[in-house]
Amino acid sequence: MSGSVFAELTSRCNARCGHCDYWVGPGIIMADHVVEALMSRCVVQPPREVVLTGGEPTLHPGFGDIVQRLSEVGAPLKLATNGTTLASAPVVAALDRIDEVVVSLDACSASTYQQVRGVDRFDYIVKALGRVRTAFPAIRLAGSFLVQRKNFRELGQLPALAARVGLDRVAVLVPNIGGDFQRKKALDDYNRELFLSDEEKAEFRQVCEPVLRDDSELGALARRPGRLRAVFDYMMTDGALSAESRRSRPCSLPTESIFAYADGAVAFCPYWGPRTRWGSNGEIVDELAFRCSYSFDRNSTRTYCTSCLEVSTQES
Repeated sequence: MSGSVFAELTSRCNARCGHCDYWVGPGIIMADHVVEALMSRCVVQPPREVVLTGGEPTLHPGFGDIVQRLSEVGAPLKLATNGTTLASAPVVAALDRIDEVVVSLDACSASTYQQVRGVDRFDYIVKALGRVRTAFPAIRLAGSFLVQRKNFRELGQLPALAARVGLDRVAVLVPNIGGDFQRKKALDDYNRELFLSDEEKAEFRQVCEPVLRDDSELGALARRPGRLRAVFDYMMTDGALSAESRRSRPCSLPTESIFAYADGAVAFCPYWGPRTRWGSNGEIVDELAFRCSYSFDRNSTRTYCTSCLEVSTQES
């Protein structure tokens, strides 16, 4: 398996983000037999990396044991977390087996964080990141920032926050649509909550002027200055399903990824398309490719997904 495996250890989450609905239901904990299937696949066909995700993956009661077992596969292990349990004893005990921690920040201040993510944990996360940086200097630390109307004014403050807590890189993201979320929440409400008004777009343009320069600190932290331009172009459109956003939406997924869900299903993408069950790697790819009309040219640097707004998944 040449791509990444995203392992959804649980669909439970303790945040209350407006751009996500994982927290709405009771959530599912990945059962032991699903963990076994995941382990077997990773042993037989080692992936490029294993990403522990959710929900909030650290809420799985067997988190430490899963980390230990997956670390023995030999592939780099990444934890994608909201950071709200980063200083807890079970998580700290597992960190020496993790290669990278990616924390969803979405803000550079406590007040904006609470507006975006619905909980008061910003100061806790900042302190926890600093402690991880000191105690585990070999771990790569990253933060993510999903641009939306509640936080876009703080985009330029990301480099200072990164320096304060010791982040090695940041990922600047845009709101996703599709999957279960689109069916549960009216698209107009989603657009109203996340996308910018005309007045806010003018302000966003001013915010982004220094950010989009070739020598900007944020561009260096993001490691893909061209992607920042794609984020800007997308947020300047009229919403998730506008014709302009269909052309400009940047997709952050690496090619040939497999998403292993807590309920045992697998898919190419968490935001769109049907799910299947574990089989041979070829069976999974063939079935999902057929059902999703997914076109992949292994001789090209571009991947084209016809299921998600007809966009290329090549990163800038």
